[in-house]
Amino acid sequence: MFSEQIDSFIIKRGTTPDLADAYEGSRGELISRMWENIEKTPFEGIGFGIASSPELNEIQREPMFDLPVGAAVEKGVMPVAVLEEVGIPGFLLVAVWFGMLLLRSAQRGIEPLAVSATVLMLNMSEATFFSPGGLGLLWLLLAGWAYSTKAKAGR
Repeated sequence: MFSEQIDSFIIKRGTTPDLADAYEGSRGELISRMWENIEKTPFEGIGFGIASSPELNEIQREPMFDLPVGAAVEKGVMPVAVLEEVGIPGFLLVAVWFGMLLLRSAQRGIEPLAVSATVLMLNMSEATFFSPGGLGLLWLLLAGWAYSTKAKAGR
C-alpha cells in the first residue's frame, strides 16, 4: 500500500509504470525545446534567464506604467538549461565549477559531499540552482557551506 503511494507520487499520478517514462513525460517537451535552441546557437547560447520559447512566455506587468516586472521561466533539467543559455564555453565553466564544488566537498567529509550531491541532483528535475530569488538561494547557501566548511579532524 505504502509503495503504491510512493509510485503514484513519483509518476505524478500518471499511467506510466516506468520512472524513465514518467521523467520523459514530465520534462521531455522542455528538453526538446531547449535542444532546438542549443542546435541553433551552440557556442553563444540564447542568454541567461531567457525562455526557451519566448512567444509562450507570460510577462507580468505593473498596471500604472505597463512596465514588465516578471516573467516565469521554466527550464527543467539544469545541465541542458545551462548549455542552452550560455553555450558550450559557459557550460564547460559551470561544469568545472561544479566539479570543484564536489571535489572540495568530498575533501571536507561525507556530510558536505552529501549536501552538494543532493543540491545538484535536485536540479536534474527542476533547474532552481540559478534562481537566487527563490529556492535557488537555499541551494546556493548549502553549496557554499559544503564548499567552505572546515575539514573534520584527522583529514
